[in-house]
Amino acid sequence: MDNREGLIKVGKKPFMTYLRVAQLQFKKTDKIKIVARGINICRAVDLSEVLCKKLIRGAVVDKIILDSEAVDDHKRKGQKINISSIEITLIKSKDL
Repeated sequence: MDNREGLIKVGKKPFMTYLRVAQLQFKKTDKIKIVARGINICRAVDLSEVLCKKLIRGAVVDKIILDSEAVDDHKRKGQKINISSIEITLIKSKDL
């Protein structure tokens, strides 16, 4: 999680932690971004689905950005590896 308004960085904390933070962020703003890298991408997708379909009435996926980043490999010094990343933007729909 991040101090920037509306930004949630998904990592290894318990799933319910991110749900609570997202609910609090939606009370403050109409738009949140969920970002994750590597193996945490599936948790970010799950988080956005639970928020849209179960918890936040009127929340919809506005934009999804897929990317990869070159990062130094700690096991093999001097080499880079690509790590996938995702950014999911959710907004409160004005129709509901």
